[in-house]
Amino acid sequence: MRPQRLSLGLSLCVGVLLLGGLTRPGFAESGRSIALVLDASGSMGARFPDGTSRMDAATAAVVQLVNTLPPDTRLAFRAYGHQSAQNAKNCRDTALLVPFGSVAANKQAIIEQARSLQPRGYTPITYSLTLAAQDLASEEAPSNVVVVVSDGKETCESDPCTAAKALAETDAKLVVHTVGVGVDAETRGQLQCIASNARGSYFDANSAPALARAVGTAAVAEAKPRETSPAPVSSATISTKAASRDQNAPVPLETGEIVRGRLAGRGKMHHYWKVAAPAGRYRVVLDIKLANDAHSNIQSEVIAFRPDGSQLAQVLKTNEIDFRTRAAAESDGEAQPDTVLRVGNNGSSIVDYWLGLFPVDADVPSPYFVRAPKIEPLEFGKPFSATLDPKPGAPAEVWYSTSLRGQDYRISAEFKRLDGKKSNVQAKVEMFGPIGERVRGADDKVCSVNKIDVSAKCVTKLVLAEDAQVLFRLTPSNKAGYRTIFTVEPIN
Repeated sequence: MRPQRLSLGLSLCVGVLLLGGLTRPGFAESGRSIALVLDASGSMGARFPDGTSRMDAATAAVVQLVNTLPPDTRLAFRAYGHQSAQNAKNCRDTALLVPFGSVAANKQAIIEQARSLQPRGYTPITYSLTLAAQDLASEEAPSNVVVVVSDGKETCESDPCTAAKALAETDAKLVVHTVGVGVDAETRGQLQCIASNARGSYFDANSAPALARAVGTAAVAEAKPRETSPAPVSSATISTKAASRDQNAPVPLETGEIVRGRLAGRGKMHHYWKVAAPAGRYRVVLDIKLANDAHSNIQSEVIAFRPDGSQLAQVLKTNEIDFRTRAAAESDGEAQPDTVLRVGNNGSSIVDYWLGLFPVDADVPSPYFVRAPKIEPLEFGKPFSATLDPKPGAPAEVWYSTSLRGQDYRISAEFKRLDGKKSNVQAKVEMFGPIGERVRGADDKVCSVNKIDVSAKCVTKLVLAEDAQVLFRLTPSNKAGYRTIFTVEPIN
C-alpha cells in the first residue's frame, strides 16, 4: 500500500504545481499585464456634443473594458488629476487606485473606483506614466502595456515624449498606447508622440461610444517597433576623383556624378571641373560646410568658363550662416560640353564641398549628398513630433516634404526644452526648394521663437502665389535640445 500512497502524493504535488503555474501572480494566458491610466483632471468635466461629460464617458468605457477582457488578464487601475483642485497645481496628483490582479478579482473594485472619480486638477502625464511603468515592474507577462486615456496635454514642466522614450529603452516589454478624448491638434501630437516613442498606437475618441471602442482596442493592440531617429547615412555615391587646381587641366565631371573637394579660405585656391556631358539642360548642385563643422558664415561660388578661359557666368553663390548649406542652379539654355566650372571659397575658414551635375528632370539626393537626414512626408492638419538634440559635429535638424498649392497656409511650430528648464528657447522653421536648396531672392525663414521659458510657439500665415514642392526644416538656434510639434494646415 505504501507505493500507492507515494504515487498519490506525487500526483497531488504535480497537480498543485500545475495549478500554481496557471495562477501565479504576474502572468496570464492573455500574454499581457495592463496598467490603465485615466485622466480625471478638471477638463474632463467638459461635454461631448450629445451632452455626455468626458468623465462619464470614460467611466462607461472602463466598465465596458472590465466586462470584455478575459477574466485572467492582469489589470491595474490608476488615475491622475482627481485629488487636488487645479489652482493647487499639483504635479504629483496621481494614485494607484486598484493594484494588479486578475480582471475577475479586480473587476468590481475598478468599477467602483472609476465611478467615484470627479474631475478636478492638473494633468501630470509624465509623473503618472513613470509610476505606471513602475507598477508593471513586478509583472511577469511577455508584454507590459500602459493605456493612457487623456483629454489634455502635460500641464507640468516635464516632457512625456522624452519620458516614454526613456521608459521604453529601459523596459523592452513596455508598450504605451494613448487615447485622446476630444483633443485639440497640440494634445493629439503629444499623445501620438508618447505612443510612437514606446512601441504603441494612438486612438482618437470624439464621442462616448468612440471612447469605449478606443479604450477596448488599445487594451488589446499589438506593439509596434519603436520609432528612432535614423543614423546619418550617405545617400549618394561620391566619386574618388581628385580636384584640379589648374584651369587648363580641369577634371571631367560626368552626368549624375558627385565629386568632392576641400578649399582653403579667402580665395587662396580654386578647383576646376569640366562638364563631360552632351549639350543639354543640366542642374548644378553644391553642398558645402565648414571643415570644422562650425555654425558660421559659409561663402562660396561656382563660376562657369568657356574652354578658352573666358568667363561665361556665375552659376551659383552661397552666403549663409549655417552648419551646411545647399545651392542649385539650372542652365538657362543648352549647356555646352567642355564648359569649365570653377569652385571657390570666399570665406575665411576651410570648407568641404560636394558638387553634382544632373539632367534637370533627374532625381537628386536630398537634402544633402552625405550624412543626409530623413525627410518625413507631411500630411496637412496632422501634428508631427520630433526631437532636436544637438551633438558635437552633428547639428540637430528635422526635415519635412510636401506639395503646396498657390494659396494660404497656417504654419505652427512648438519647441519645448528637453531639460525642462525655464531658459532661452530659440529655434526656427525654414522653407527650401524641393531638393533642399535655398531659393535665391526668397526669405526662407518661415517663423522663429526667441523667448525665456520652458517652451515657445510660433504661428504664421504662409502665402504662395503658385504651386510648389517644398521642404521644411526645423532647427534650434542655440545649443539646447527641443521636443517639437509641427503642423501645416491649408486656409480655405
